[in-house]
Amino acid sequence: MTKNIIYALVAHANIGVILLLSALSFSACKVDFSPNAEWKEIPVVYCILDQDDDTTWVRVQRCYLGEGNLYQYGSCYDSINYPQGSLRVYMEEWPASRGRLATLTMSPYATAPTKTFHFTETMLDDKPDGNFSSPGQMAFFCRTNLDTSRVYRLVVMRGNDTLAQAVTPLVGGEMELREPTERKMFQFSGAGVKKCILQWTTIPRARQYQPSVRFYYNDYVREWNGTGYDTTITPHYIDIECSACKSSMRNLTEQVDLYQSTFLSTIQTVLQGDTVHKVTVDTVLISVNACTEDLAAYLFSVEEGAGRTAYTNIEGGLGVFAARRTHISFKIPTPPNADSQYKLRLKELGVGF
Repeated sequence: MTKNIIYALVAHANIGVILLLSALSFSACKVDFSPNAEWKEIPVVYCILDQDDDTTWVRVQRCYLGEGNLYQYGSCYDSINYPQGSLRVYMEEWPASRGRLATLTMSPYATAPTKTFHFTETMLDDKPDGNFSSPGQMAFFCRTNLDTSRVYRLVVMRGNDTLAQAVTPLVGGEMELREPTERKMFQFSGAGVKKCILQWTTIPRARQYQPSVRFYYNDYVREWNGTGYDTTITPHYIDIECSACKSSMRNLTEQVDLYQSTFLSTIQTVLQGDTVHKVTVDTVLISVNACTEDLAAYLFSVEEGAGRTAYTNIEGGLGVFAARRTHISFKIPTPPNADSQYKLRLKELGVGF
């Protein structure tokens, strides 16, 4: 798991935990006790596994009820972080039993893990701006080589006490992109509203998919050097996100529609006011991210404005321990002809194509 997902989950969770604590405070008005009468520390754990990554990251923080502004607690380093060196984090790899819909659970016949990963504590000081405490974020990391046929158990210890634990399988299998194909190419069609259908084969234990299209182009700048012209070619890309797709986990394929208007308006918005001469690269990169049920449920629960209590699968605390895949991608050609509808629509944007 990259550090970026650590930051993203913490950003979601700082708000989610604050909303949870606020809800507890409001509901306490209806019963005969004060939620602030007794200080209680709650561990919050985030770890997202990806078998295509060579390093796994774990974030552990804490939350609690108290007097005053809850948002101030979230930005206070001493309030949300455990003392340095006070925690031990490890992850066990266990044999699995297969259930319905290719689910995996810890085998009831296994008496010991096949492998144990021990995590090292570190301070992340390259945090982005936002709802983060200073001077940095404490995290744990370990080099990992994960097996899709196994399940993983994460454990957070303080001394001899288990603070929190959780179990997750990985997203498995190989994916095939069914549409668009190299022969049909990436382009938009339809009698009315033009769109491109993105269709792929499902993979085991993937509950939600998030496709995106990476549009490549080059800036071409010609400058007079006194005796001739120098040409500078600078490569760029723009990522166009498609709609997320919630899977029943029973279908053999899933698909979403990317509308031409969305594709073009995203490019136009990013390049607004930029009229440097540009040339399209006749290839796009279609990526399909996928995640397990637990991560899909967590993301749904912390959507902005959702007003839900944050989902958790952490035993003894809050947060999420789940899996995703973010390295599944396919290179697909685009129409190469200058008079194709694909390139003519780009030229009409007035941003240099």
